[in-house]
Amino acid sequence: MGIGSLDEDALHLILSHLNRADAHRLSWTSRSLRVLAQQQVLKDVTLSSSFHQVVAFCEYILNDAPDLLQLMRALRVQNLMKSPDQRIRMMPEHDHSANDLRRGAALLADLLQQVPALHTFSLHYAEVWMHWEPRIVTAISSMQHLKELEFTDIGPGVSDTLRTLQSNPTKLSLADVRGLQSVPHMWRMDPTGISLPSVRILSAKVRYHLPGAPDLARIFPNAREVYFGDGSTPQFLVPSLGQLPEGERVPVVDWPSLEVVRGTGTGLKYWKNAHPIHCLELLRPLGKNDGSTFEMAGAGGPNAAWEREDALTAVRNLQPVVLLVTLSARLGHRYLRSLFTTSRRLRYVSAGVWEVRRYQTWLSDLVPWLSAFEEALQRLQGREIVCITIRFSILPEGHPLSEPMDSDPSTPKSYAGALELVVYLLRQWAGDIPSLRYLSLEVRPASKDFRAGASTLGTAMPLASSQAHGTASVSNKLPRPGECESFWWKFGQDGTPRGGTPIPIAQGERIARFLCSPRYHWEENLDTQLNEDLSVRDSLH
Repeated sequence: MGIGSLDEDALHLILSHLNRADAHRLSWTSRSLRVLAQQQVLKDVTLSSSFHQVVAFCEYILNDAPDLLQLMRALRVQNLMKSPDQRIRMMPEHDHSANDLRRGAALLADLLQQVPALHTFSLHYAEVWMHWEPRIVTAISSMQHLKELEFTDIGPGVSDTLRTLQSNPTKLSLADVRGLQSVPHMWRMDPTGISLPSVRILSAKVRYHLPGAPDLARIFPNAREVYFGDGSTPQFLVPSLGQLPEGERVPVVDWPSLEVVRGTGTGLKYWKNAHPIHCLELLRPLGKNDGSTFEMAGAGGPNAAWEREDALTAVRNLQPVVLLVTLSARLGHRYLRSLFTTSRRLRYVSAGVWEVRRYQTWLSDLVPWLSAFEEALQRLQGREIVCITIRFSILPEGHPLSEPMDSDPSTPKSYAGALELVVYLLRQWAGDIPSLRYLSLEVRPASKDFRAGASTLGTAMPLASSQAHGTASVSNKLPRPGECESFWWKFGQDGTPRGGTPIPIAQGERIARFLCSPRYHWEENLDTQLNEDLSVRDSLH
């Protein structure tokens, strides 16, 4: 039975499970699929290659397929644009005349006026587009169903759009234009008259163009999660000490809805919320060199000593229950103890290990760090860490740095062999931490900057072998991009064995999500709360 013999309902069902790229490829295999696949593709459109691509798409959809406009649910316009006062020489393919830019912006405005059901919209170089065609402001602000909205390049046009917005988005992203082609202006977002109580997740990766924290708290009174980016520049206007109330050295913001904050220690050390934050993720690794070079603060490299101190200040200011952080394997127990005791509410630590990237040297890299970690935890003086996640990154096979520098006969000869040794070591290590109830290990491919990404609040695809065999199985293959090899163990109390009992990945992930949610009360018994919480209880038995 060929695919062409299926009825339209069956074809729709097949296509609904495909992403945009797969639907596009499938559309060329059968004429009967052409129209249906085209409809699937146009539900989610990303235009990122060039200004000419945006113009060509607008011309096609407006002139040749206007009936398909009503199907569009997501549109992302993310191409490079030229500012009217741009003084940096553009690459030839991005250099356009004023008439071309004005015409292209008019076409985009025409399109935006005819997509009433749009749920997701992203516009890079927003102020440039709005300069060439002010109708874009009206078109966006008139939409009724937007749930996710993103702008890069923040100024008066974006301010007017947000001020008159008729939708109630739950996710909003505001970002600078980055790179050599940045728009050379010093506009700022005008907060007057802007209020977006529907926003729950706010991304504010803007160095200079947003108002101060009090205005952000007023504009987004119900934001639960705020992402400030991983830049080292503070994200808030910092008043002088003479402007602060007597006895205060850090400005205090009254933002009671905030539950999760993602940022850098440097960006958060000048900022304090009147209400403690439940979860803090420090986005820059807390590094320490081996003493052979000076410590420097690079954009993608390990942090200098002063940045480690900034991280301590940020944790002290925000008092999180959950801390997600990437740590150097060279950090000693004194710094780790300071990090873990600065927040008296801390109960869950998700720690990526910065220098652990080659499975051949996992043990030699990890043992000193685990010893320092354990010594730090043993000196917490009554403060209990109930859950720990350890995250490693692994270099892909064939990477120049993936081969060991020596031929030590004790070096593991395979990824699976190395992982089994690490699993054994971790279970023995965790058994010596009296307060610990749960331990997890995550192994994923190294990112471009070699960070061990924090996935507790995000999503990762478990390897098929790990998913099928719970947490007791070790895969023979290195995880591929997008995959994560996960293991979870539960540790008993009151004299029960401390070797650690494997638990299913799904159960562990539910426990992690519970710990990261405000439903978890840091002063109450974890097991009691897990048994009372409906989202977790069924998976425990």
